[in-house]
Amino acid sequence: MALPSQARSTAQGPRFSSSRSRRRKNPGEKIVLALIVGVPALILVWVAWPSSSPSPAHATGPAALALEEPEPGATQQTTLPASQPRTTQQRTIAATPERPTPQSTPATTPIPEPTLRLEGDTDEAAAATNTTPTPAPATTTRNAEPIPDIPLETRASPASSGDVNALLLIAESARDSGRLVDSRLALNRALHHRGATPQEQAALRARLTELNNEMFFGRAVVPGDPLVETYRIGSGDSLSKVVQMHDLDVDWRLVQRVNGLSDPRRIRVGQQLKLVRGPFHAVVDKSDYRMDIYANFRDTDGNRLFIRSFDVGLGEYSSTPVGMFRVRANSKLVNPDWTNPRTGEHFSGDDPKNPIGERWIGLDGVDEATRDYMGLGIHGTIEPQSIGTDASMGCIRLLHDDVEIVYELLASDACQVEIVP
Repeated sequence: MALPSQARSTAQGPRFSSSRSRRRKNPGEKIVLALIVGVPALILVWVAWPSSSPSPAHATGPAALALEEPEPGATQQTTLPASQPRTTQQRTIAATPERPTPQSTPATTPIPEPTLRLEGDTDEAAAATNTTPTPAPATTTRNAEPIPDIPLETRASPASSGDVNALLLIAESARDSGRLVDSRLALNRALHHRGATPQEQAALRARLTELNNEMFFGRAVVPGDPLVETYRIGSGDSLSKVVQMHDLDVDWRLVQRVNGLSDPRRIRVGQQLKLVRGPFHAVVDKSDYRMDIYANFRDTDGNRLFIRSFDVGLGEYSSTPVGMFRVRANSKLVNPDWTNPRTGEHFSGDDPKNPIGERWIGLDGVDEATRDYMGLGIHGTIEPQSIGTDASMGCIRLLHDDVEIVYELLASDACQVEIVP
């Protein structure tokens, strides 16, 4: 008679020595089949699973695993794309780009850590993040042009932000728009600019002379010109009286010149005159044999306003002294007599051989270097070929027409003459 266990084994197949089958009986064939199939599958999954077990929140499939960043120093054992190591360094930025969602990223596509080039990053910082710095877009620098409704006084000083070319553009634009006063001021600033070359200064003096022939020596009264004003002749007026009454610090002949009067006595009541206000000052450049006349008015950079230049002759053997002088009181003469101090020879004012011509302006020294000089003056000459040379006894010579203008500009006791090497 067969034992019960033997009969059961014959009906159901071979016995298992598993402890699980000994502890409790299999409730049915389905459970047995599940165990037979499931256990090997679990073993295969266990072997293939990464060594660092993900948390339940991360167990969302391969796509989620591809986005995960391994901890620093961890070695990845799968063929999934490697991502950037996690770091604890933080940077303050305006906005951080969002990572793409796991559902939209294929498992085989790596997602690099986004790299931002922040404003202010240096090239060294860009190299540290393996980022090639993007060059700044090219900009075109234009020379400054004036805005028509902004006065010249609000523009920057050429000593800090301007240059000669920029000031020339300002002058051209101002003249094209009819603002002759601003144009002259810009040219004057360019003339005195520390970056102006001698050639540029010569060209600027020529342009200023041309402009002043129109604005200053011409009949026109340019609105806003600080050097000129108008006056209507009253009963009993004369040119010398008008000049004295208005303290113009010029010779009355200058008023006659700028108004184009052929006869200063032929003025009438109610006639409008252009008046020119001084004082004016002279600078004699010995090295260039040149006299520059400046108005007492100063531009926005503090420079006296250039009026005109004149060629001069100087003392033989460099005898014309260097220093500061002023026009001596009651020293200005028309058709003066002159006695040669070396020979004692005397020349009357009307003598065509009079070496000093038809004008004389006496000078007094006003500093230590010039105070003891006597008899120095500015005058004309009957030897025009001596202009630009050292031929006088120390005085400053001018051509006939030039000395007349200088005589009219330089007033006694009010005007300075500086002689520079």
